[in-house]
Amino acid sequence: MIEIIRTARRSMELRIELEGYLELTTEVNSIASQVSELIREVNERFRESIQIKEAAEAAIIVEYGGEGRRLRVKIISGGRLRAHDAFLRLKNLLVEKLGQSMKVGVREVFVDKLVVKI
Repeated sequence: MIEIIRTARRSMELRIELEGYLELTTEVNSIASQVSELIREVNERFRESIQIKEAAEAAIIVEYGGEGRRLRVKIISGGRLRAHDAFLRLKNLLVEKLGQSMKVGVREVFVDKLVVKI
């Protein structure tokens, strides 16, 4: 009985869509080039964290943009690296990469929309 449940759970496809923002201590437009490089690096790390055959299970940042101090993102993920975990990883990497060199911090992490599709 347990084995059947496990098999059934593996066959379900999970999709998570997250829209939210990170409120920074500086204007996003002033660090736009560093942010775009960071997003590219983060997407590469997300892909590397998942095996090649499970690439559809990885999280990916599909949209991002700046509104004042808010860095808005849209993340879509599968079941392996979930969108909300990827969002927090993005925050941590942003602080790690830009915090010391450019004195950029994150004041608030906010999720506007979280949709889970099974």
